[in-house]
Amino acid sequence: MKYNYKLLLFLFTTLILSPSLVNADLFGLSASCDSSALTIKRHNITSGTSTTLNSGTSCTGVSSASSVDTVKGLFYIEQGDGSINVYDYVNDSITTTDAYSGATRYVIPYEAKSVDGHVEEIIVNTTDSDSVAVTKIKTKALIDSAGAVVIKNTTDSDSVAATKIGTKNIVDNAGNTMIKVTADGATHIGKNSLVTIEQNGKQSLYATDASGNKIDIDVNNGSNLLINGVNVVDKINGSVAMGAALSSLPKSPDGTTTLCGLGAGYHDESIAISYGCSMDAKNFTSSKSRIFKNATLNFGSSIAYNKNNNFSQLALSGGISWPLGKSSNNNIYSDKQESKIDSLNKEVAELRALIAEINSKLN
Repeated sequence: MKYNYKLLLFLFTTLILSPSLVNADLFGLSASCDSSALTIKRHNITSGTSTTLNSGTSCTGVSSASSVDTVKGLFYIEQGDGSINVYDYVNDSITTTDAYSGATRYVIPYEAKSVDGHVEEIIVNTTDSDSVAVTKIKTKALIDSAGAVVIKNTTDSDSVAATKIGTKNIVDNAGNTMIKVTADGATHIGKNSLVTIEQNGKQSLYATDASGNKIDIDVNNGSNLLINGVNVVDKINGSVAMGAALSSLPKSPDGTTTLCGLGAGYHDESIAISYGCSMDAKNFTSSKSRIFKNATLNFGSSIAYNKNNNFSQLALSGGISWPLGKSSNNNIYSDKQESKIDSLNKEVAELRALIAEINSKLN
């Protein structure tokens, strides 16, 4: 039995049971068999215009059993003799088969190509630049049946390109929360969450367990915690090593006017070296005050080295100290005794000079 009538099959850019697409015209396809010649047209439902996509293929009629496989982009035009003209509306080609392949037909959105006017799928299963399977959406937004945005390409308050998601909770196939935003404005990542929220002008970061209790964040498996590009662990190790090196420097002149020394420290692959001196303050000040006369000055510097940052840390130290209580050193004199000794030393020096002068005259 042969058929010779037109079949109009509209393929609307609407998902029947799922979110709709915006920013795309609605299109449809039609097939007709006139004078044994097949004509396929594209209809822009939005604008009310039509365009002939393909014509001239031999036909024996068009059956109402014709359908569309929008996953593969094929228009199955069943003829009166049971054969099928299969129109590839993506590549604009026609093949003829003896019988229906039995492929599942889905209605999914498509739009006109900007170059040649042919229809093109809006949702496409493809691969990204890393050859990972992805689903490509060729419109700027998806909305649900109520018109609410499900996902949309837009810009943020700083005019930076952003993707807007119309829900505050993203879950995986098992229903486990992947990302959610709670009522207090905190963003939770993962089922047992890594949480971040802005509080008092600062961005807080912490972790919680399944019960919502705060837990420690452990940076491990070869990853390092960096602040402004600096390895925090290396800084800590270097600081400990420098502290050990500085502590080994002399803190008292030990009976001399000045005592200098070198020091070294090590902590967890960080090495530090130091140099410093200690001295009696009375040798560097003209003050008669007992505070400075009995004080001891000390200073030092240290530099740390580790395999990651080389010589990256420098520390300086300085201090002043005073003796408390009675000294066990019998060579320490009172101010009056020291003054008398200074006077006697002066007299001895004068006598020596006089004797030297007399000897010179006698000679």
